[in-house]
Amino acid sequence: MQTGLNSRKTKIIVTLGKASSSIEALVKLLQAGIDAVRITTRFLQGEEREKVLKNLREAEIIVGRNVCVILSLREGDIRIGNANAGCQLSLSVGDEIRIVTSKYSGNEPNTIMCNNPAFPNMVRPGDKLLVEFGKAIFTVTEIEGLGSFTESFGSYNEIPSVIIEQDSGLERYKRSKPKTLKGQKVVHCRAENECILENGEPLNFLNTSNFVCNTVNNELEDIRLLEWAGPMDIDIIIYKQVRDKEDFDDLLSFATPPNVKRFVGIQTKETAENPKVYLKSSDGCSIGRGILGVETSHSAVCKLQKSLVSLCNKMGMPVFISTQVLESMVFNDKPSRAEVVDACCAVLDGVDALMLTGETAYGHYPELAVRALHKICVEAEQYVNYAEQRRLVYESLATPLSPMNGICYFAAEAVEKVASQAIVCLTRSGKTAKAISRFKPSCMVVAITDSIKTLKFLRVVRGVYPIFTDTNPGKDNENVAIGLCVKHEIVKSGDVVVFVGNKKDSFIEGTTTSFRIITVN
Repeated sequence: MQTGLNSRKTKIIVTLGKASSSIEALVKLLQAGIDAVRITTRFLQGEEREKVLKNLREAEIIVGRNVCVILSLREGDIRIGNANAGCQLSLSVGDEIRIVTSKYSGNEPNTIMCNNPAFPNMVRPGDKLLVEFGKAIFTVTEIEGLGSFTESFGSYNEIPSVIIEQDSGLERYKRSKPKTLKGQKVVHCRAENECILENGEPLNFLNTSNFVCNTVNNELEDIRLLEWAGPMDIDIIIYKQVRDKEDFDDLLSFATPPNVKRFVGIQTKETAENPKVYLKSSDGCSIGRGILGVETSHSAVCKLQKSLVSLCNKMGMPVFISTQVLESMVFNDKPSRAEVVDACCAVLDGVDALMLTGETAYGHYPELAVRALHKICVEAEQYVNYAEQRRLVYESLATPLSPMNGICYFAAEAVEKVASQAIVCLTRSGKTAKAISRFKPSCMVVAITDSIKTLKFLRVVRGVYPIFTDTNPGKDNENVAIGLCVKHEIVKSGDVVVFVGNKKDSFIEGTTTSFRIITVN
């Protein structure tokens, strides 16, 4: 098991795919320290999703550690991959590419399948296409198969027509419109850089207006995924590629499994410019830097990321960052210096979790990517100014504080004054632990809970280390809670802890009325 799991505050989420779907691979990832897994239609289809979840449950039993399961909706409206399914496609600068949208059985080189049948109608010669948010750039050179009717037969007036067919004894009247010829529509492109394409890569338009107008609303796929999620014990659903508030409200109106947290994906220009509107209807957010960079600009993403993390910190909402966190580790066993700096800056800003995508879905070193990110987070957390972050959160709140917020704030303040090793609380809903985390204490928040569902959600809340107990501690809650902390090697004899709760059964919601400073015996 990775050392330091009980002291790392920033959480790690991995995207599951072919490189991380076996029980063996999942056991390694759990031992490396993952806190959550993400399921997406981009890398897992139909029965593959059920199989990987079954493998995850078995891996959790082997390792003895439960993790949060996240489902992403609208994971890219347009996706492409090698027409020779299961194989990578290597491209060089200037290579000619054929993009087809229906079943392909030919043998032409550099042929790519697109999942959206309307794609040929969305583009025109000269358009720039971004693959994997800029990993590859294609220029459209020709669209084959459009307008072929008039090219082959001339104008409509010249087409001979049959008014009546005597053979069958049935009358057929002349068509009011020409019949569309059946045939494969092919979009011809030129590669502008060297790249290696995997299957299921997202495709976007460099022209933002094109992208917005032509995004396909996959409501049917959303409904099917939500129906599938019902019996699968999903913990968080992320609603991505939200176009406006009406679109988001429509998505939220679909029935979801009970006790599932609903996050908004901040990816579009609309959601990035009006985040409060969407966060008020959410339990948290995920910042998708890929599409966000397409809809705004690469330089704007940095500012937007920092402001969104700050806003979520002040609102007490978990916030994730995804897209190309350690992208070079898809093929390399070490991250680049730029990626290390990027991840460090996110940790210093106060992000709750960092999400790995291609690194673990199809990368060559999924376990090493998790271990590298763990090390980056642990080292970066040593330089976080917790007092300053707490001050900013406190100043953003209306005064007087609610009793629970007041208790949690002063408990976090007390940590530095008495050199506490941990803040310990008992929680059934997770609200107390989340409230303490909001005020950024410099030590870990140990949340003792009798709910597996709560434990799995708290896995993605920054600075919270959840522990499950199936017994009711009653009035002896302090000793039971501290005993569990000692068992999990979070504290030892002689350490000082801050206990948040009261003398009653603190699993009852609304009983957070005091905190006490205790020395572990």
